[in-house]
Amino acid sequence: MTFTANANGTATIAGTPALGTNGSYTVALLAGNGIGVAASQTLVVTTTSAPVITTSAQDQIVAPGATATFTAAATSTPSPTVKWQRTNDAGTYVDIPGATATSYSFVAATTDSGHKYRAVFSNGVGLQAMTAATLTVRLAPTISSPNAGSFVVGTTGNISVIATGFPFPALTLTGAPAWLTLQDNGNGTGSLTGSAPAAEEGATLLVTITASNGVTTDATQQFALTVKQAPSVIASPQNTVVTPGSTVTLSAGRNRLPGPDHPVADVDQWWRVLPERARRDLGELLVRRAAWRQRRRVPRGVHQPGE
Repeated sequence: MTFTANANGTATIAGTPALGTNGSYTVALLAGNGIGVAASQTLVVTTTSAPVITTSAQDQIVAPGATATFTAAATSTPSPTVKWQRTNDAGTYVDIPGATATSYSFVAATTDSGHKYRAVFSNGVGLQAMTAATLTVRLAPTISSPNAGSFVVGTTGNISVIATGFPFPALTLTGAPAWLTLQDNGNGTGSLTGSAPAAEEGATLLVTITASNGVTTDATQQFALTVKQAPSVIASPQNTVVTPGSTVTLSAGRNRLPGPDHPVADVDQWWRVLPERARRDLGELLVRRAAWRQRRRVPRGVHQPGE
């Protein structure tokens, strides 16, 4: 800042404030002409500046329902005011009512993901200063559906798969036979679909279901699929004529073999309802099968009695 006396009772104070020198400065002025006491005056010179960002807003990644906080700061003379804005669905910035502090916090929803938030600083001097950041709302995937199920041989089966996360996770299947597929519905749900061949009867297949949406680590689930044989009726109840008050007994049979779902008692019932001819033929078949197995265990050169 310079002072120039114009020799006509006036003077000029001039200068260009350097960056960062904004503020108020006190200057003492004296005027004298050799007569009496010189006149004096205190002059306050104030330099102003437009806002300059000192803390920029940072991008945020939060889960749905979590609190998102954006913070920004600027310096200027006079001190700036601030307001926060958010982009609407058209991408245009709109003022956020009541958001006039250097920090803005709110509970994030999935609909907020992808929108930009910016702080606008102004003090009436020069241009406004702005700093913007993007909010991303994400939730890591999890698989919540059961990890086991069953199909019946020869019947098209469907087992629901449910995963949560935001964005909706994609579902994939690995380690599965060709007849088993996973249909991804694109909304975090899917369906294991297939028709098990007879060769898979009684097997328990272990396959892996993966849910991924780009957030942290993928969710995986080892799924146990049991293949069962469908029951079929081999002996139907017969029409029966009885007198009032008499006991009625109806019998039916199925071709299930012993196991967790069909105990030996079922096999006994199955055998009893077979026709006599069928039981005789099956018995002969079982005897022949046992004899064949016995012959396979006899070493070469050794003859069975009677051979």
